[in-house]
Amino acid sequence: MTRRLGDYLALPILLAAVPTAGFLVGWFLDRTLHTFPWLTVLLLIGGFVGSAREVWRLVKELESKKRQRP
Repeated sequence: MTRRLGDYLALPILLAAVPTAGFLVGWFLDRTLHTFPWLTVLLLIGGFVGSAREVWRLVKELESKKRQRP
């Protein structure tokens, strides 16, 4: 049960951390390359898409594990 709890706690962390990382990297690159706000917006959207995809994959994996247990 503890393992499943850890898996479920990873979901909100993924939803928050990946877009934040995309924003920070985009902001840094924009300031370096003087392209503000384009890279920030693109990497933020990419972070949202990437985190949603990973959460979808994790939920599907958890559902299949739940069905396999007796």
